[in-house]
Amino acid sequence: MTQEEHFYPAVKYHDWEGKVAADSSDTSSVNALLKQQGKGLSEGDVVVGIRFWLGELFARMTAPSVHVYVSRIKEVLSTDRSSESDTLQVRRIRLSLSAEEFLLLFKRLSINLERSGTSVIGKTLTMVESED
Repeated sequence: MTQEEHFYPAVKYHDWEGKVAADSSDTSSVNALLKQQGKGLSEGDVVVGIRFWLGELFARMTAPSVHVYVSRIKEVLSTDRSSESDTLQVRRIRLSLSAEEFLLLFKRLSINLERSGTSVIGKTLTMVESED
């Protein structure tokens, strides 16, 4: 059975939206975690995406939902990056991780959020006042 999913972040109200950039850790990796949890990659597989979702923090720290999206390298290389309507065949694999374990996959992680309806991401900001 196949199902489709739009690979785009989704929350209930979308008060904030933004961009993320990350550098892989030198000491841990998604591939190693997949193997450790008995979900190793086959020859020709490549991790093409990761979805991290954490909700309802006001009640208590809950375990995040972490899914890794894996595709065949041939599939990835043949996909036209200029078209947003293209689909990509993937396997979605759930990883059991705490939020801290997820963050340890990266040596640097930058998250920039802008209030929904504003346009700050990508702009040069001139600081008239700054507390560092």
